[in-house]
Amino acid sequence: MEPEAKKARLETDAITTCRVDNQYDDISCDSTPVTKETDNKDVSSSNNQTEDVKFVKETDVGILCYINDLPGCHGVIKQRYSDFIVNEVDVDGKVVELTKTEVDKISEEEKVQNEEEESFKLPEDVMKTLLALSSESEMEPAFIHMENMDDKELRTKYHQTIKSKFPGLDSSTVTQDDKKVIKVVKKANTKMKNRWKNEWPAGRGNYCQFVLYKENRDTMSAINDMSRFLSVNRNLFQYAGTKDKRAKTSQEITVYRMFAERLEELNTRMKYMHFGNYRYVNEPLRLGKCQGNKFTIVLRNVTGDDETLDKSMMSLKEKGFINYFGMQRFGTTSIPTHHIGRAVLKNDYEEAVNLILKPRPGETGRIVECRQCWERNKDPVEALIGLPNQNAIEKTILKELKSNKHNFCNAFQKIARNTKLMYLHAYQSYLWNSVTSQRIKQHGLQPVIGDLVLTEEIQELQEGEDNDNKDIRIVQPIVLDEKNVSQYSILDVVLPLPGHDVTYPPNEVRKWYETLLAEDGLTLDSFKHKIKSLSLPGAYRKIVIKPGDVVWKLYRYNDVNVELALSDLDKLQKKAEPSYEQDGQFKALKIEMTLPSSCYATMALREVLKIDTSASYQSTLNVT
Repeated sequence: MEPEAKKARLETDAITTCRVDNQYDDISCDSTPVTKETDNKDVSSSNNQTEDVKFVKETDVGILCYINDLPGCHGVIKQRYSDFIVNEVDVDGKVVELTKTEVDKISEEEKVQNEEEESFKLPEDVMKTLLALSSESEMEPAFIHMENMDDKELRTKYHQTIKSKFPGLDSSTVTQDDKKVIKVVKKANTKMKNRWKNEWPAGRGNYCQFVLYKENRDTMSAINDMSRFLSVNRNLFQYAGTKDKRAKTSQEITVYRMFAERLEELNTRMKYMHFGNYRYVNEPLRLGKCQGNKFTIVLRNVTGDDETLDKSMMSLKEKGFINYFGMQRFGTTSIPTHHIGRAVLKNDYEEAVNLILKPRPGETGRIVECRQCWERNKDPVEALIGLPNQNAIEKTILKELKSNKHNFCNAFQKIARNTKLMYLHAYQSYLWNSVTSQRIKQHGLQPVIGDLVLTEEIQELQEGEDNDNKDIRIVQPIVLDEKNVSQYSILDVVLPLPGHDVTYPPNEVRKWYETLLAEDGLTLDSFKHKIKSLSLPGAYRKIVIKPGDVVWKLYRYNDVNVELALSDLDKLQKKAEPSYEQDGQFKALKIEMTLPSSCYATMALREVLKIDTSASYQSTLNVT
């Protein structure tokens, strides 16, 4: 144990915002101090409706430092959601794109013909006839005339094979010209929800994998909408990672035993989502099972000279950025999600529920009355009146409290698992951001003795949201000492995302975690929650990330509403490339880059802009 005089503490009175120069060593600090987060700490206990509304800022969640000391500039992130385009990068490194929305009939024929488990093969001409019959919406019955059709056993094989390979067709034995033949017809269409309930073809993968393209919707909302339109349980769908809401995104989804044609039909019914690139696979997607995301981002109304912007972009390309958890992690309202997570770790479920139900500015509709009612008299029955299903979290909590007004633990437990973990992960992220800033302020951007690194041979565990995934394993990092510290760079150094099954650096960094937790009435043991589903094993996260495939270009434009980048759907619909005005009033910076999973593009942009990336601040910059 270190002598008392050498124990390091986080500065609780004034943590300064710091910048690190391009050499990754000397730190220069801004003169304006920022205090540790206190703005919203007791929001649940306040009933003063006239108090000033305080939205979460970067400094509230430990986002303090920069890689370079360039002056930065102003620019608007996501002035339009079309300015933010995200394409998932799959486990093989391929960029996921929506390139077609029709079911590929040829590939289906190949799948049927190549099924390994097929015990009886239909003749090629019969296969072609049946494929045509199953594909066409209107077609006369087909008749199969073959030798030996008097053989009942042979006819039975035909019927069984047709039923297995073509669940949309019906077959029967009829007599024509005194000979036995097999008649095949399309099954009559019924209501949508019953139309596709046929036997799943033998030999076909149990999961339909497809590309989901969505606009201005988060991944979970899109899945909820799909499940509602298709009248199936939302748990049938799986994905590798959630994508931004305010954006145009493309990602792969798997769904259990669903025909691609059924998804294809949704393209005419859902305007903000499109589906395509279907194939059948044997395994579902899992959280974290992708390499990352490719971003195409347009920053609008950019100020600053072109030379400085180019230098900032070159620094981002060559030096990278501090891998903070971005502001999306902590919510966009006056109630930060990590405050709810903190309450859960303290087993204060009443506090957590009050925070979730607390009034917040900017909302409209019945939810406003619901929140005000709860804050006024804590009556779940009155608060529930007229509350629509779109407010699923609030409605779930209130329905449980209606049954048992004082069982806040059960009410919180009724929330969807991913949502509960979101709150806890936000608190982990707050701690990681805060300790990372202190680590950089104290030691700069170079490895030091006691740092942790993960080599290429060790599988890096990201903070993935599915802690029950059997593929996830906690890995043991290497602790740097005098012998090996010179072998690594800051790009190798990781800090633990706190949990009950991680290694902490054997230096003052562990004390920083303990100090922050103690100020919130918690300890490192708090992450081994008495409710197993809320326990957090922890993970490791790199301090600095260098983006891949970084390219950028400056443009001029006049129309603030013109789209300046093409999405997958735009390309599919063969829209023309955006036009730019040489002497336009406004300047835009278009950036393309690829980031690993769980990294935030807004934190890379922050390194270029040097401004707060919170939604509340960005909205003040919007030019409309």
